[in-house]
Amino acid sequence: MKIYAVVVLNCFWYAHHPQYWIKGTEDLKAEYQNYAFYFKSIPRSLAAGGLVAALIGFVIMLMYS
Repeated sequence: MKIYAVVVLNCFWYAHHPQYWIKGTEDLKAEYQNYAFYFKSIPRSLAAGGLVAALIGFVIMLMYS
């Protein structure tokens, strides 16, 4: 899902449609189209998701043991 979000939503859709950009930042087109930034977010997101999943799993394990 994260790869889909990065490639389709961020790189193809969000980066090329100024109506989704924050008003007053239209001159930052190069930053919005910085694809490396989007791809660098994949490991961080997976690590954060894994941490949250482990925490939730631990809590559920405590509840049912």
